[in-house]
Amino acid sequence: MGYKKAARTFSIPQSTLEDRVKKVRQHGLSPALAAEKSLGRFKTVFTEAQETELVNHILFLEERLFGLTLHNLRRLAFELAERNNLPNNFNKTTQMAGKDWLYGFLSRHRNISLRDPEKTSIAQAKGFNCTAVSKFYDLLNSIYEKHNLSSYDIYNIDKTRVLTVANKQSQVLALRGKIPRLKDEFLLLLKPA
Repeated sequence: MGYKKAARTFSIPQSTLEDRVKKVRQHGLSPALAAEKSLGRFKTVFTEAQETELVNHILFLEERLFGLTLHNLRRLAFELAERNNLPNNFNKTTQMAGKDWLYGFLSRHRNISLRDPEKTSIAQAKGFNCTAVSKFYDLLNSIYEKHNLSSYDIYNIDKTRVLTVANKQSQVLALRGKIPRLKDEFLLLLKPA
């Protein structure tokens, strides 16, 4: 089928069709990628899949009572872009994504919102019972196996002298409609490999 007939059949301007076919032939792009239309001059740094993974990571941390602040998210985005060699205009001196990126990210992912965390002990948050303790140790064992950790890589700091929840907390990112809780009983530190 020729350009003219295809343009008439699918109600596409002939010049647009020719441009997309040219992209496929000259640059070796897949037809789906060549057909993508980017609006405006700004492009997102991460793909949809990468942003979804970032959202899942935020929710994963929030489920485990370690909410990310906006500052932490901007640093994480910078680190993710640098490690994946993605073109970006993030600030290299502060090593953080910009506020424009942050607001765009939050507007694209409306299920995440900024919340004030409640001070909550681990007993209140999880219900200190056999099931909760068992779940904690199952999670700990899976982290042991996943990261190939030994006993000297893990530190347990209880609340006798170390405060893990400050009087004034920063707002954290959480699932919209859910009240995030911070634990203040103990902190488990893992030594990076």
